[in-house]
Amino acid sequence: MTSNLTAIERQSPKTELDYEDLHAMVREFMPIRSYDHTEIESILDRLGDYEQHHGNIPDPTVAQLLEADRPFRITWAETCNKLRKADADLRRMQRVRQSTVKMLEVLETLIDYFEDEDPSSM
Repeated sequence: MTSNLTAIERQSPKTELDYEDLHAMVREFMPIRSYDHTEIESILDRLGDYEQHHGNIPDPTVAQLLEADRPFRITWAETCNKLRKADADLRRMQRVRQSTVKMLEVLETLIDYFEDEDPSSM
């Protein structure tokens, strides 16, 4: 397995990631508002400190990329499951509504029948 990872790592393109790129990536998350401003500044400060002490951030390994991607995949799967359940609930409610409409039509037909029937024939 290790030889496979190193072969994959050798095939992956090497991209140079600098502070400005990381800063732009962090800014992309601002509309989501998942972090408040102080948390974003803290992340940016930590990135800047790392760059000053160690240079550019090293390229991630495939294992690190997969690990970073896992929470997004889990969230996506949970969201899909919720949407499937909501869709099933909606379809069930539509079937109930259609059944209710049919029952009301039958009831209306019966009411009309008994209203139209001659009372002297009873």
